[in-house]
Amino acid sequence: MYSLRTYDFAPAVIVGRACVLPASSRGPRVVLLCHLVEALLSLVKCLLFAIIVSSVLVTGVASASRKVSLMNKMAEQSEVQWLNGQAKDGRSVEKICPKRHIRQNQWQSKWNKTYLNYWSEHCYDYISDYECVFNHPVYPYFDDRRSWNTLQQFKHQGTEMRITNLAHFTRPEYAEAIIESGGFVGDFKKINKDAQGDDILAKFSWWSPVFTENDNIRVRDTLEDILKPFMIDRRDSLNTLMAQFATSYAFRPDPERYGSSYFKYDIDELCDHYAKHFKGEVQFKVLGTFGYKQEVMHAVLVCSQANAAGMFRAYPNLPLSSESTEDVVSGWGFWIWRPQATGTEITRLCRYWQPYPMYRRWENVAFAFHIPDEWAENDKRMVIPELRHHIHDLEEEH
Repeated sequence: MYSLRTYDFAPAVIVGRACVLPASSRGPRVVLLCHLVEALLSLVKCLLFAIIVSSVLVTGVASASRKVSLMNKMAEQSEVQWLNGQAKDGRSVEKICPKRHIRQNQWQSKWNKTYLNYWSEHCYDYISDYECVFNHPVYPYFDDRRSWNTLQQFKHQGTEMRITNLAHFTRPEYAEAIIESGGFVGDFKKINKDAQGDDILAKFSWWSPVFTENDNIRVRDTLEDILKPFMIDRRDSLNTLMAQFATSYAFRPDPERYGSSYFKYDIDELCDHYAKHFKGEVQFKVLGTFGYKQEVMHAVLVCSQANAAGMFRAYPNLPLSSESTEDVVSGWGFWIWRPQATGTEITRLCRYWQPYPMYRRWENVAFAFHIPDEWAENDKRMVIPELRHHIHDLEEEH
């Protein structure tokens, strides 16, 4: 019989999960102590097992995530299919990537060879505003890694441009005909190929954003703040470097190229006028990327709900959120365009001696308003009111 008052706490021997004590020391409290030790050991084993399992799972998920991300990136690049287009001048090379907006960081240098012909002396590469001041291709070998990482972050975001007005450019004689007819008949444009390899054409009225000189200054001011840390040579001129930005035809339309007359409307007002043809809301989709020797155009499709669900159902909807920096153009309450290449001639920092490439492609965004076949033959035009009050002259503005 055990005494309730005196205990001989002999050393316990722990074997596996059991707590073994000499017979002379197996009092009630000692037994309770053994159970507690056994419970603590089980708990420690469970915690260790959980930590090992979670570590394996986290490592596996991270590894799988990296593999999926890499596979998606490789698949994304391999899926880029360029079709032969039909340039308006009849001789320039035009390439079409339907249903996608190819950004500058997705561009592959091998595609540049497509645009070389006997009119081409030098190749125009697709180089961003954030990297054109360095040698090309760019390698992150700078001593100031923090500034370089900051540069890459801003490049990823792009320069945000608010789109408030759209313009349709034409020649004066055509502008008068548009006013007399009351609208825009549009032109046929190749946009894709069908399963049989036949060209898919559709009719569009093309409109582009117009920007003010204040917008152009804001582009240069934004880039000035980003590129200043790299100006370590006293020979570098800030004004000379900044003068190359916001100089493309997207920011300074050329009358000889586009025509000296243009119709300008608020983008929301223009879409409202277009929607009246369908008695409903319009849909915005990614029409595709159109590549040229000197230009990369990202086209936005504007169409009816019926055609969005019909002939254009395979085209992805345009992102209607300005939160993602992955989108070239987006609209939600207001429209945002994120260009990464706003000039053509390249001016480098003085310590970068590379003479070529001398030029680069510039970006453009265009809104293609679809003129559907179902409109009556005599009314197959995009009717817009008060055209004469919305016409402007580029030559007078220059």
